[in-house]
Amino acid sequence: MARIEHILTNQTASLSSVLSQNLGLSPKQTENLLWLGAIYGNKERLKCSQNQQIDPLIESGTYLRVHVEPKRFPLDLETLRGRIVAETDDFLVANKPGGLPVHPTLDNIQENLLTGLQNILDRQIFITHRLDVGTSGLLLLAKTQAEQSRINILFQNSQVKKIYRATVHGVNLPLGEVTHYMKPSDRSPREVQPFTAQGQISGWQLCKLRILDQEEVFANHSEVVIELLTGRTHQIRAQFGQMGFPILGDQMYGSPVVLGDGREWALQCAKLQFPDAAGLLKSYSV
Repeated sequence: MARIEHILTNQTASLSSVLSQNLGLSPKQTENLLWLGAIYGNKERLKCSQNQQIDPLIESGTYLRVHVEPKRFPLDLETLRGRIVAETDDFLVANKPGGLPVHPTLDNIQENLLTGLQNILDRQIFITHRLDVGTSGLLLLAKTQAEQSRINILFQNSQVKKIYRATVHGVNLPLGEVTHYMKPSDRSPREVQPFTAQGQISGWQLCKLRILDQEEVFANHSEVVIELLTGRTHQIRAQFGQMGFPILGDQMYGSPVVLGDGREWALQCAKLQFPDAAGLLKSYSV
C-alpha cells in the first residue's frame, strides 16, 4: 500500500519546512509531490501553477495529507501525440496505452491520458467514457462541453458501438449475447451473477455483451471479439472471470499470469463507431 502521512501543523511555515521537519523530505521532493498533486491541505488538493508559489505558506492548524509514494505512470508526450487516431473541431479519438489512467488519480494529476492530451493540444479536453488503467485502445474525447453533452446522449441511447479484443484463458466460448447482473459497489473486484430464469436481481445493474468471434491462438487460450452493450465498471473483466474465462494477465478476476512489457491485461477497445454532429457515421479501428 502506498505510504500516506498525516500532519496537523502547529505553526505557520512554508510547506517545504513543514514536510522537512515532520517527514524529512527535501525541498525538491516537496516540489515534485506538489507538482504531482500528491499533497492535500484541509482535504483540498494543493496545486501550483505559474502564478502560484512553488513553496506555499501553510497556516497553523492546517491538516495535511501527504501521499509520499504516489503511483507513477511514465508518460512521453511525443509518443502520446502519435496515439491520436483522429481529430476534428469537435472531438478526438486516441489510442490509450495499457497501464495509463484516463484521468487524474488521487495522488497524481500529471501522468494520465487527459492531462497529456491537454498539454499536447494546449486546450481543455472533456471525457465522455473511460477505460480501466490496464485496458488499452480507443477512447472518444470531446473538445467542447457541447460536444461532450452530445456524445453523452449517444452513449445513453446506445448509439456508440464499441468492439473489444481480448485474450482469455480457455477455449470453445459460446458465441452470442451474455447477460449478468453486477452488485452496486465502489469496491473491486466487482461481483457479478449470471442471468437466470428468475430474471433481474433486485437493485443490481444489468451487464450485457455479445461474443462475436473466438479463436484458439495458443494452447488453452483464445482471442475473443466482443461487442460491449452496456458500460459498467470492470464489466468485461468481471463477466469473463465469472464465466471461467478470465482475461490473460487480469489477476483480479482469476488469471494466474502476470504480463510483461508494461501491459496489465490483454484487453483492448479495438473499434469505435458513432455519428458525428452532422449525422455522418464515423468508424475508427486499431
